[in-house]
Amino acid sequence: MGNYYEVCDNEIELCISTGPAGPKGGVGKITQFIFYPVAGTTEITGTDKSGTLLEVDPDGCLVALNGVMLEPAADYSIAADGLTVTLSEAIVNASDVLTVQTWKSNEEASNDLLDLKLIVEENTAAIARNTEAIAALQDQIRSSNE
Repeated sequence: MGNYYEVCDNEIELCISTGPAGPKGGVGKITQFIFYPVAGTTEITGTDKSGTLLEVDPDGCLVALNGVMLEPAADYSIAADGLTVTLSEAIVNASDVLTVQTWKSNEEASNDLLDLKLIVEENTAAIARNTEAIAALQDQIRSSNE
């Protein structure tokens, strides 16, 4: 291959990274976090601009700085617990925007929905029990006042 700096070189070599492998099956839920980090920052953690706690799958996320996708390992790393993105180089400008996207498979998203449904059912049952207890107390109060 010729020298990359020659103006008349007939060859161009491109290296395209498509990012990490996604979840098996269809993507069921994509979550996006948007941060406005302070210049000099290398660790992104905590809540994003909408108040959502950063929590990503280290094996299933994409990170972009000002809309440009960063390369895993070379430009950033994700903590094993998924709560911190560490940049290889510090944020330069106060106006920089860091975006993190993570996804769950249809199966994982479905499990989340089932968990949520179970919580709703448990809370509904607790409300019914509390309503019955309140009614019984009100009956006792009425009886003692008669």
